[in-house]
Amino acid sequence: PPPPTKKKKPTKRLDNEGNEVEGVSVPVSIGPPRGCADNKGTASIVVDCVVNPTVLAECVNDETGAQRDFICQLALTYVEQKYKLELDRKYKLPRMKYKGDPEEGAQYVRDSSKEASKVAEASPGDVHRARKAAAPKMALGPAPDAELWYAPMRGAALVRAPDGASDDAWPVVLLPRGPREGFDAIPADADRPRDLVVRLSLPRDRGSKRDPFASGKVAASAFAVRAVMPGREKLVVRLPFGVEATAAVARHRKPSASRWVLDVELPVDQTDFAAAADPGSKQARVARALRGGKKDAAGKADDAAAAPAPAAPEDRYGLRA
Repeated sequence: PPPPTKKKKPTKRLDNEGNEVEGVSVPVSIGPPRGCADNKGTASIVVDCVVNPTVLAECVNDETGAQRDFICQLALTYVEQKYKLELDRKYKLPRMKYKGDPEEGAQYVRDSSKEASKVAEASPGDVHRARKAAAPKMALGPAPDAELWYAPMRGAALVRAPDGASDDAWPVVLLPRGPREGFDAIPADADRPRDLVVRLSLPRDRGSKRDPFASGKVAASAFAVRAVMPGREKLVVRLPFGVEATAAVARHRKPSASRWVLDVELPVDQTDFAAAADPGSKQARVARALRGGKKDAAGKADDAAAAPAPAAPEDRYGLRA
């Protein structure tokens, strides 16, 4: 275990006249006062003073007793300063290792080996947090199962999306007569479905009537659906198409005998990809290339409308004097 306090070390300070003097710094941890009785049964007050074990070893090895008296006077001074007391400087050292019950009066001292120079006693809150951190953590259960469905067009029945569709980079563009990426039910002249549905499900115990989704949180963004359930891992479902998150709706489906089901309905954003791509994004660069040198929606001139580059190398690289 770490030492209760830091070792003593030489320090330099200024005296009352501003002159630099050398001394020895001995950190001492002062405990709270507690009631006790002496050998005669007289009520007494005990205050624990904790120092580094090397300080005690020096007191034992010093045959003159000067080091021991210095430490005792230092402890009396610290107790006076902390509790605003005035103590008698005459003291006795009874032949005992500890005054009182060590278990009942145990003093916890913070490990300050990585701190600058300040020694601080651990408060009851520190002890509680340390015990809480050391307690074994409860393992979280698995996240809800998720399936991705889509409606090819308005009013059409839902179709199961291909496996792995949510792992692709957003967005999946289904070009006419091009690769369908597994979304075969979408008409050939369409580049995206009408709606997406993220279907979440959890196991249901026999006879259970409490829907676990009622105590969880489900959030939708333009790119993903996130679900946080008490006692379970967080779930993130990335969407293959951009959606209108503000119009998303969560609906509790009728549970089966073994599963609770929640549908998150997401209208797919039907905005033209070339008109609303984020500037600088991969989609914006692709849309710019597909426009073939025309002005964009903001009216900015493209590279084809710019002035032709100088033909001579001196003009192109600014080498003329």
